[in-house]
Amino acid sequence: MSEKSDISAFNALFNECYRMFVRFANSYLGDRQAAEDIVSDSFAYYWDNRDRLPADVNSKAYILTTVKNKCLNALRHGNVISAASDKMKQHQERVLA
Repeated sequence: MSEKSDISAFNALFNECYRMFVRFANSYLGDRQAAEDIVSDSFAYYWDNRDRLPADVNSKAYILTTVKNKCLNALRHGNVISAASDKMKQHQERVLA
């Protein structure tokens, strides 16, 4: 497939799925801006790695799975930050008591 047809197919896929994928990501995160960032990153990740994927890969499913995994990673990261913050507050309270 030519680069021009690849770009056209990618643009069509992006236009078809972007909003739906943002709604999906937002349902995990509850943060529209973070959801948009993750979806954009997921499309970019797909584009950057498309040459390494099997020819028969389901592009929508691949990108949606990437979105889901990035959302789960963001939630895990948020939980780690929250737990660390809680521990620091507890330590500070003990030191100041």
